[in-house]
Amino acid sequence: MRTFLTFAALAATTAFATPAFAQASLPSTSSDTIEATALLIQPATLQGLDNLDFGTLIASPAAAGTVSINANDVNSVRAINQTAGTLTAGAGSARRGRFVGNGLPTQNVNLEWTFPTTLVNQDDATATMPFSGSLDSNASDGTLQIGSTGVYYVYVGGTITVAPNQMPGRYTGLVEVTADFQ
Repeated sequence: MRTFLTFAALAATTAFATPAFAQASLPSTSSDTIEATALLIQPATLQGLDNLDFGTLIASPAAAGTVSINANDVNSVRAINQTAGTLTAGAGSARRGRFVGNGLPTQNVNLEWTFPTTLVNQDDATATMPFSGSLDSNASDGTLQIGSTGVYYVYVGGTITVAPNQMPGRYTGLVEVTADFQ
């Protein structure tokens, strides 16, 4: 009987000692990591950069003419047309207007614009020239998608009609473009 008890005691000690031994080998601490992230975006903006400039013109005393700048023309070449007489380009360079903006790459932007119907002489507000404006082909349908750099441009062109004996002076009008970022 003594042998049996010793064997039973030894078996009981071994059975209960194994889990205690396994627990002692587990680490007492555990750790893991997570990422800390931030997405920094540029502010959604639109800003006028270059004025639409038809340059210096010399009006004909006899006939009307038109001057156009194509919004898509990177060289801003003036197209001068006259119905009769002479409308000539004077000194000074012409250029298309330009707005610059930024936002998230591939972000869609809805555009709205307002063009003046006339340009007004800054010395005499009764002297005006008819004006019709246009946007470049990337924006002319009212939407554009910002490219991978996050920067976009909207170009403005237009046509003015110069009357015979048009009063000399500087003629201006405001072109407004509004960007709605989607």
